[in-house]
Amino acid sequence: SEPLEIARWDSNRIRLKAHQARGARRLLANNGGLLGFDVGVGKTYTGIAVIAKLREQGRARRPVVVVPNTIIWKWYKEFLKALPDYRVVVIGSNRYVGRNGTFASKLDTAEERSLKWRQFQAGEFDVALVTFSMLGRTAVRAESFSEWVYETPVVVRKLGLEARALARIVEDDPD
Repeated sequence: SEPLEIARWDSNRIRLKAHQARGARRLLANNGGLLGFDVGVGKTYTGIAVIAKLREQGRARRPVVVVPNTIIWKWYKEFLKALPDYRVVVIGSNRYVGRNGTFASKLDTAEERSLKWRQFQAGEFDVALVTFSMLGRTAVRAESFSEWVYETPVVVRKLGLEARALARIVEDDPD
């Protein structure tokens, strides 16, 4: 349970607890996994730490985090608290000050989503937070999905392992 050293992490404001550091180390060592902490135990910061470490190691260039609409702005705030110099874009929601002076959010338009996504792809942001609802309102071309799969090492590795396993099955039992 050694502290997890992360470049650009604001350790004065956010310190990972021992279980969070262990969880982050396990996710990093296994190239992913399931983080099954209870509510309020630190999944957000653990996830942010994993993303920051992957970027630091060069294993993730432009991470995309898909988050429920209800907590998208919580993730945004926590990202900026832990990694204050990260450039974070929220795709799928816009924030504004409501009539009573408190923050509120609304779904963004297709044009806004498209602009934000192009800016993210161009490198203007370090990470994209994407709402669940955006996925249902956004068409993805098969070519774009294919390109993403082949640019994502974890996906390519998984596909290669599955193809190798299928090849062994065919070799052992050609019928």
